[in-house]
Amino acid sequence: MKKTIKIILIMLVYLIVTAGCWDMEDIEDYNILTTVIVDKTEEGFAFYVEIAPIGATQQGQEDKQANTQTIIMKGEGKTLAEARKNLNRKSNKTLFLGAISCLIFTEKMAKYSIEEYLYRLREDPQYRKTLSVYILKDDPMKLLNSQAENNSLIGMAIEECMQSLVKIGFSVDISVLEILEGLVCPNNSYIIPVVATKENTITIDGYSIFNQGKEIGFIPLLEAEGLIILLGDKYQSVQTITYHDTTFTIDLKRKKKKYRVSINHNTIVYDIDISFESRILYPDKKISITEDKIYQINQILINQMKNIIENEIKRAVYIYNTDYLKFYDTFRIKYPQQCKNNNWREIFPTIKYNVKVNSKIEVSNKIDYDNNEGR
Repeated sequence: MKKTIKIILIMLVYLIVTAGCWDMEDIEDYNILTTVIVDKTEEGFAFYVEIAPIGATQQGQEDKQANTQTIIMKGEGKTLAEARKNLNRKSNKTLFLGAISCLIFTEKMAKYSIEEYLYRLREDPQYRKTLSVYILKDDPMKLLNSQAENNSLIGMAIEECMQSLVKIGFSVDISVLEILEGLVCPNNSYIIPVVATKENTITIDGYSIFNQGKEIGFIPLLEAEGLIILLGDKYQSVQTITYHDTTFTIDLKRKKKKYRVSINHNTIVYDIDISFESRILYPDKKISITEDKIYQINQILINQMKNIIENEIKRAVYIYNTDYLKFYDTFRIKYPQQCKNNNWREIFPTIKYNVKVNSKIEVSNKIDYDNNEGR
């Protein structure tokens, strides 16, 4: 019910702004889209759309979810414009795009190019430029037919999953606006989250790396720790480290992230300063904790986090040779003239970097803390 109310409110705001008067348009005259999936087929392109159960009707229904009011439609064509026209012909009501929760590109479309579609989207006033973008490695119908817990609308289930992860610092969200900025930027690189269905549950599976509108790589979620530290609005994690024969579980949050850039003998050098607030939760065996042990544990943690961050930078610089970590922004602000006179795409693989990690560590009061005992 809350999801339906949200959709209605979004549409009413749009109609008030565009029509100037709320009663000039009837919500029943629209089929309200909540999800759009763009696919590349052997013959051309295909659109899959999810329509919210608010008076939704169509001429030819492709499939239904368990909630029979929710409609899924598919339109195909040799071009994106033809596929869109085919989709419009299947609906006996105007398709409303202003309530879309997420835009999804299939992996085939990502490898082909998402650039043309995003530029088309930019010119469409109905599309919200703040909506989130995802890549899908599954079959579109598998995703659209899946049932998310307490939410029959897949688009909103994906949005809620992502926002909950971003809020606690476990993921990075990417909007249409950010990608459009990336496409017109000399850097021209960015990442997009990958959505998947596992055991009929919506999950974030990792991140696709894009260069000039095409997918060139994939970072699995289990290897994306450094990416989230460097790009996430928030970051928190649970790390395990081993000190002598004891394994400690540590909770940590990123407190500060600072980039500084300089030019040294014609080489661009980045100094990256990351600070964490850490807390030792528990060891895997009963042990007394001394000040010296705390210091040693903290040093191991600092080295571990430094390696995670450096490995992500190495992946961007040396493996993919593309700046999806947004180093360009720092360089452009400090050296605008050098940006105009040089090709960042050629410069980026030559940059150098220094990573400094700090950690202020505390001990949970559940641990036996004895200052007089050493090891």
